[in-house]
Amino acid sequence: MRIPTEKEAKAAFSALSNADPDRAAGCWIILGNFLLEYDRAPWCEFGAKYCFERALHDLEEGKALPRQLADALLGFGAALTDEGSGYRDKVLFEAIRHLDRAIAIYQELEDNVAILNARFYRGYALSEIVGPERYSAAQSAVDELKEVRASFRAGDDRIIRANVDSILGSAYLDLVEGDPWENLSLAEQAFRSALHVFSRAQNDEGMAQGYLNLAVVYNMRQILGDAACTPKAIKYARRSLKHSTKTLPPEVLSSTLSNLARALADSGGRQQASNIRKAETLLSEAITASDTAGVEGGDVLRLVRAGLIIELCQYHGANRMGDAMADIVATKGKFDPLETTQWWLEWHELEALYLSISRDFAEVIKIAEHVLEQTRGIVEQTSTFAEQSHQLGFVSVIADLGVLAYLKEKGPAAALEYARKAFGRLLGFNTKPNVQPEGTAELYLLNPVVEGCADVLLAEGGFVERYTLEGVGKSFWTKATDRLEAGFFAGMEEFLQHGRRRPMAIALEEWILKISDALGPVLSNLRDRDFEEVVIFAFGGWCTVPIAALQFPREHGAARQVIDDMSVAFGPDQYLPHPIDLGHALHIVDFDLCEARQEARTLQDQLRQYTACSTLRKVQQHLSGSSAFDVIHFTTHGSHDFDYLEGAGIRCADGEVLTARWVFENAKLKGGPLVCLAACQTGLPDFSNLPHETFGLPTAFLVAGASAVISTQWPVDDVASRHLMHRLYQYIGQGQPVSAALRAAQIWLRDAEARDLDAISTGKSRFSRQGQGHLSGGRHPFSHPYFWAGFQLHRA
Repeated sequence: MRIPTEKEAKAAFSALSNADPDRAAGCWIILGNFLLEYDRAPWCEFGAKYCFERALHDLEEGKALPRQLADALLGFGAALTDEGSGYRDKVLFEAIRHLDRAIAIYQELEDNVAILNARFYRGYALSEIVGPERYSAAQSAVDELKEVRASFRAGDDRIIRANVDSILGSAYLDLVEGDPWENLSLAEQAFRSALHVFSRAQNDEGMAQGYLNLAVVYNMRQILGDAACTPKAIKYARRSLKHSTKTLPPEVLSSTLSNLARALADSGGRQQASNIRKAETLLSEAITASDTAGVEGGDVLRLVRAGLIIELCQYHGANRMGDAMADIVATKGKFDPLETTQWWLEWHELEALYLSISRDFAEVIKIAEHVLEQTRGIVEQTSTFAEQSHQLGFVSVIADLGVLAYLKEKGPAAALEYARKAFGRLLGFNTKPNVQPEGTAELYLLNPVVEGCADVLLAEGGFVERYTLEGVGKSFWTKATDRLEAGFFAGMEEFLQHGRRRPMAIALEEWILKISDALGPVLSNLRDRDFEEVVIFAFGGWCTVPIAALQFPREHGAARQVIDDMSVAFGPDQYLPHPIDLGHALHIVDFDLCEARQEARTLQDQLRQYTACSTLRKVQQHLSGSSAFDVIHFTTHGSHDFDYLEGAGIRCADGEVLTARWVFENAKLKGGPLVCLAACQTGLPDFSNLPHETFGLPTAFLVAGASAVISTQWPVDDVASRHLMHRLYQYIGQGQPVSAALRAAQIWLRDAEARDLDAISTGKSRFSRQGQGHLSGGRHPFSHPYFWAGFQLHRA
C-alpha cells in the first residue's frame, strides 16, 4: 500500500466535494492511506478509519472495482488495528474479517505485495488480542508474521521489516505453549533486530518501543527466576524513557513507566521498600498518562499499584491500606470473568488479600465462593492446557485465602468442606464430599497465606482438627523454593546441575527431619489414633514432602516412619474401590535403559498379556482409547522443569516427549487402569509460580481415566525401581489394594538385605553415567529414603 504524498492527499480531500460515488471512494482511500501513516493533518478533520468507512460505503459490491474494494478493506482493517489499546477484541476481530476479505481479493488479482501488507496487519491484529482467544491468537500471529518476514527481499523497506520484527516479538511473549525460555529468546532476537534498524535510522519512537520491548523480556525472565535480569530490565526501561518524545503514543509511555516500576519493585535487597515506593510513583505517572490521553490500560495499572501498596503494608510497615482499597474500588466492575479473565481474577485476588489483612473474613468467604462458582466457565473457555493452568493458578490463591477465612470465621469443619470443594473444582474432579472408609485419615497441608505459620487440617469422617504450625509460613517456602535453605529444592538443583546424588540425599535427609519436626503434633495424632491409611491433599510446596519417610516424634522407643504404621495416598481421592486385574499390560519402554529388559520380564511374568511400544506415535495411539489395558507401565526417562509447565513429560525411546499437556487434552484410558510412571521425577506439579500450580502428569492421567497413578518425586534409582515394581505387582496379584501393595513393596525394599538382592540385582543405576557417589551399601543397601520414599500413589 503506497503512502500518498501530502499534495496528493490534499488534492483528494478537495475533490471530495464534487466527486461521484465511484471517484469519491478513490479519494477517500487516498486520504485514508495518508492519515493511516501520519495520523492527523491540520487541514483535515477526519481520521483514517472514517475515510475507509466512507470508501466502503461508496463502493457497492458488484459495481466496485476489485482493487478499490480490496484497498478499502485493507485500509479499514489496518485503521481498526491501529486504533487504541487495551481490551478491544471485538474491534480486532472485525479488522481481521475485513483483512481476510482483502487478502482473498488480492489473491485473485495475484498481487503478492498487497497480500503481504494485509497479512502483516492481520498478524498485528492477532497479536493485540487480550481476551479468551489471546493465546491461540498469539500462535496464529507468530505463524503469520514468520511467513511475512520470510517473504522480504534484500531491497525491501527496512523500517517495515523492523515493524514486523517488533510485532513478531510481542506475539512470542504471549505464547503459552512450548518452553518459555526459548520463547523469550526468540522474542529478544526479534526485538533486537527491530531495534538495530530503528537505531540506524535515528527513529526515536521506534527506539523507545524497542528498548521497552527488551525491558519486558528481562522482566519476564526475572519472573521465571533469573534475578540477574532485573538490572537489565531497569536499564532498558530507562533507555526507553530517554527516547520518548511528545509524539510517542501514550500507551507506549505508560507501558515504559509500568515496566520500569515492575523492575524496580522486583529488585529486592536492602532498598526494596524504597524501590517499591519509586515504582508506585512511576505507576502513578503511567496512570495519569493513560487517563489524560483517554486510552485504556489505566485500570490494569491501578491493580498493579494496589498490589505494590499492599506489599508495602504487609512487609515494610506502611499504613496505607486505604490507598490500596481506593484503587481496588476504582476498578470494581471493570473486568469480565470471561472476556478479561486474568484481570478479573487479579482484581478478586487483590480484594481478597486486602480483606484478609483487614480481617474481614466474612467478605473473603463471599469472594472465594463467587470465584469458585465461576471456575467452570473459566475452564471451559480456555483452549490450551497451559492457559487453563495459568488461570487456575489465580483461583488457587483465592481458594487459599478462602480456607483461611473459613478457619477464622466458621471453624475447621467449614474450612474442610470448602477445601474439599476447592481441591476438586481446581482439578476438575467430582466435588461431592469425600467418602473415606473407616480407619482412613485425610490430611490437608494448606498453602501458608501468612508469614510465620501454616495451617493443617486432619480429618476422619466428619471430625476435623486444625493445627497451626510455626516456622513454615510464606517466608519458609519462599526461601526453600529459591534454594536459599537446605531441603528438597536445593538438593534437586544440585543433582540436576551436577549429577551428584550424595548431596541430594543429604539434602533429602535434612528436608525429612525439618518437615517431621514441623508436623510433629500432627504425626503424633496420626500414630496414636491407629489409622490404616492417610490420604494427603498437598498444596504448593507441600507436594515435595515424602510423607511416607517422615518420622514420628521419638517419645518412646526407636524412631518410626509413617510408612511403618499406615499406607499413604495422595488426593484427589474419592474412595471408589477398584481392584486391579493383572490382565493386559501396556509397557512403554526404552530398552536402551538399564533394567528395562528385566522390568519387561517382570511384567511378562506377572500379567497374562503383554504389549510393548517405544515410539511417541505408537504410545499416543495406544493412549487414545484404541485398546483397553489393566496396567500401563513406563520404563523411560521422565523430566520436570520447575520453570516450564510442559517440562513434566515422558521421553520415549525415539527422543520425542509425551507431555502432560498431550495426556490431559487427548488421552482416553478405558477401564480405569493402574498407571505406573517408573521414570524419574514424574509426580511433581510445576513450581515456577508457587503456590499457583495444580497440574502434573499424575493429574493428567487421572483426568484421562486412570483409577490410580504411581509416580516419583525425584530421579529414582533404576535398580531400586525395578525391585520395588516387581514386589508391587506380586502384592497386587495376591489381592492387596494398590495403596497397601505399594506400602508393602516400599517397606520390603527399605529393609531388604543385600544377600536377598544379589540374585536379581545388576548393580547398575539409570543415572550411572552421571551419578556421583554411591548411596547403597552394607547390609540394607536400599534403606536410604532416596531409594524408596519418592514413589507416590495418586487415586481418583
